[in-house]
Amino acid sequence: MMKNRKKKGGFIISAELIMIATILVIGLLIGMVTLRNQVLAELKDLAEAFGTLDQSYAFTGTLQVTADGETAQTSGSEFEDAVDSINGDLIPHTVLIPPGDYPGGEAETIDIPTGP
Repeated sequence: MMKNRKKKGGFIISAELIMIATILVIGLLIGMVTLRNQVLAELKDLAEAFGTLDQSYAFTGTLQVTADGETAQTSGSEFEDAVDSINGDLIPHTVLIPPGDYPGGEAETIDIPTGP
């Protein structure tokens, strides 16, 4: 009779360990999926931020004449950043400003226009 109880007791402990291990693995999988989704969301936000940068520039040339009559000159230059419609430059972004981040203290959403 005692032999039978010991065998059943071992089975119950094994079944409990299997259940605990299964629950832990499921929890880890759910956590890893959530982590993946959040990392991808942040990378998407970063990509949108890089996409909205306007890299246009312009500067005029300079001319400097010294007292000895020597001159130094640089030419001006200009570059206008084109709109990348495929990258989503024409899509406006909406940003939520939390309360307390600016005078007035209420939450507000603002639309940020994109593209040059």
